[in-house]
Amino acid sequence: MKRGRADDAAADPPNAEQRAGIGAYRSEPLPRGQPRGLFQLRWADFHVRELPEEGHGEPLTLTAFPATAVAAECASSEYVSFVMYKENRTTADAIKQLASAAAAPISAFAVAGTKDRRAVTVQGVTARCVNVSRLASVNQKWTANGSRVRVGHFAPASRPLALGRSRGNRFVVVLREMELESSNSERDGSSSETDAGRGSSEEAASELRCACDESIQRMRTQGFLNYFGLQRFGSAAAAPTHAVGAALLACRDLEALQLVLDPCSPGLKLKEKAALDVFRQTADAAAALRLLPKPRNRGGLSTACRLLR
Repeated sequence: MKRGRADDAAADPPNAEQRAGIGAYRSEPLPRGQPRGLFQLRWADFHVRELPEEGHGEPLTLTAFPATAVAAECASSEYVSFVMYKENRTTADAIKQLASAAAAPISAFAVAGTKDRRAVTVQGVTARCVNVSRLASVNQKWTANGSRVRVGHFAPASRPLALGRSRGNRFVVVLREMELESSNSERDGSSSETDAGRGSSEEAASELRCACDESIQRMRTQGFLNYFGLQRFGSAAAAPTHAVGAALLACRDLEALQLVLDPCSPGLKLKEKAALDVFRQTADAAAALRLLPKPRNRGGLSTACRLLR
């Protein structure tokens, strides 16, 4: 399934899946050809709702978002739980906005896990010793200055959330520009030949619907690989995380360190770049460390020195 982004300049290069070692698929091509489409073309095409750890019901949803008024028992409770809805924001950004609204430290908030930025997400949050009315005031700023965060369903809590304290997530995915891939085209997308558009548009649409129904039925009966795509490998061209992982598995520690300590990483100062460049070329961590003038900048290379001794 090909992927495109209408609101993001980044794009996966051709054959990137093969270079990451992704070459196996759960099912064979359909006789009529595989349906293909654009996945996560826009952030609004990807919806994530958290499944709370307690209970076995539906995923979290936000149906009410008060402006200031909240239940009295929340104001007297040390911990309060609530549901947070966000659009096209990282979890860290959203929590930072909540902390600002409540005049509380970021450390007062806890979540079971982070959610995608390029998505519409709903998740549970707990907060400790916060003014709940001030926290709820974030709902008044919806869309103001780019705000895309809402909160609601406040309730007293006995403890803060901890990482992993959820049953997972439920996803809703929108696929756009669907078409039928020719049955003899390559799985990596190297062949762009499609069957869509052949014959009348009604016939093409009917055949596409049949192929989609057939694919869905096969997923229901056969299951599918938990294939999450290249976004989990990071966007650094010189040090993709799968390359670092492969080096670690092969016990090539020096190679892994040199990949992580990439001199071409964004945001480096000139002296930092020069030090990392020396480490990349000579593997001499001590020499590279001497090029850094301030101890607070030496964390990564100090670790490298200890590992290489």
